[in-house]
Amino acid sequence: MRWILMAATRRRLVTCKSEGVHVHCNTAADIPSLVATHVAAINAILASVNPATAQDKALSRNLQKALDTAGSVDAASADVRRALFGSTTKAFDRIREAGKGAQLDLDVSSLKSILFGPNVDIEALRLLRADALLAIKKSSPSLLSSMKNELAEIRRQEVSRNVLERLENATSE
Repeated sequence: MRWILMAATRRRLVTCKSEGVHVHCNTAADIPSLVATHVAAINAILASVNPATAQDKALSRNLQKALDTAGSVDAASADVRRALFGSTTKAFDRIREAGKGAQLDLDVSSLKSILFGPNVDIEALRLLRADALLAIKKSSPSLLSSMKNELAEIRRQEVSRNVLERLENATSE
């Protein structure tokens, strides 16, 4: 499957492909709409993973491409991080509901870059990340276990009791 999403607005063209997200901006005024375009692209790409219609290898391949593409977006903005964490949660919830988490065969590097990339200073975003980790655990516990070291590190650094409680739910056996 090949991913192509294009959005054209005033003097800007944004193209999102499976090879990554390529952006062209002409003015600083385009940046807020650029963030909104990135958010929409992330939501669309991860929403396109449909476990109801994809079988084992196809589902893994489609999810891998979606995660690779979403993970290639610059996640410096809180809105982009919110979209990454929220859309990842929704994708894994759909996989769990379809009962296809055990068949997933993924390279977790893109998933790790989405979940454990740059430091997350905002508690609400750390809560969303913990929700994504819980969704992964519920859908594919073996996938989450492959991120054991990263999970231990964010738990060690966490200061919020609310986030720690959610992380405990995600990491408990």
